[in-house]
Amino acid sequence: SRRPRRRRKVRHGGFGRAGDPGRVDDAGTGAEAGLREHARREPRRRLRRATAEEALEPLLGLAGVGVYRGVISATMAQDAVTQEVGGALRSILGYPEDASAAAIALFDPRHLPDPLTRETLLLALISEQRVCDYLVQGHRLDGSSVWMELTVHAVPDSVPSRLVVSALVRDVSDRRRREDRAK
Repeated sequence: SRRPRRRRKVRHGGFGRAGDPGRVDDAGTGAEAGLREHARREPRRRLRRATAEEALEPLLGLAGVGVYRGVISATMAQDAVTQEVGGALRSILGYPEDASAAAIALFDPRHLPDPLTRETLLLALISEQRVCDYLVQGHRLDGSSVWMELTVHAVPDSVPSRLVVSALVRDVSDRRRREDRAK
């Protein structure tokens, strides 16, 4: 039968150099003991965890990407309910930064004026429940043109003929202008 080895206390300096006088590291002594003592004395603070959207919002804003969450009608009627707007979506669609989320309707005919585009997008969402990198020409609030790439995920709502929609919207107007000039 083998006897378990005893742990030795190892003396080393502040940065772990062997042979230097310094702290003693062992289970329960030295720096670890100080950390445990501090944790015992200090009450634990409850921190609210950020949602994925909140954590990514600064990056999405810098990249010119907007986030949209809402409920739309499967008939694309104008009874959409916007639940959340984030990233750069307000600036992409020409809204002021203090505009409420309820005022912003991504799938509204003001922003997607072409009925064929809206119908194609809606049919793809109903059948596939997602659309990736869908290029669409829309309009800002002031009527100026904007090219957007939409990546949309839709889930049927508890109410029949409604879809819960999450979308990433990228402003690709500059890219489209460069492509048009290159032609």
